Amino acid sequence: MIDQEQLISYHTISLGAMTREGDTLAEISELDSEGAQQRRTLHVPAGLPGERVTIAVEAPAQPRPGRHRRRWKPRPPRVWITGIHEPSPLRVQAACPVFGTCGGCQLQHMQYDAQLAWKRSIVEQLLRDTGGFANPPLLETVPCDNPWHYRN
Repeated sequence: MIDQEQLISYHTISLGAMTREGDTLAEISELDSEGAQQRRTLHVPAGLPGERVTIAVEAPAQPRPGRHRRRWKPRPPRVWITGIHEPSPLRVQAACPVFGTCGGCQLQHMQYDAQLAWKRSIVEQLLRDTGGFANPPLLETVPCDNPWHYRN
């Protein structure tokens, strides 16, 4: 049950780098409750770096009055792409008809070679940050013969 109406704001922005979770970063400016500009970094699912998109941002719910108010922590805002104005050259049509709704394959909209390079960069960065390697000794990424059904 929704007690209050959720506010949704729309922003046209350029997407930044990809996170390890597969989201892209976006920075927006909004007015806070006092009227001052506030910059926020958001995680945008199904985007690719460099794309110019319009996103919808749902304002997080406010705490309900009651005894647990002290322990209440706001959830991050829900964000989704409503329009792609300048697609990335890495973008492809997702093969799955339920892509974006089921959450099973978050990278179907990205070319397979770019997926492999992105995954390799994550491993390389983790070895630098956590393992202390200046130049991590990585083997080449081995692609699947068929990028679909690889879990079978």
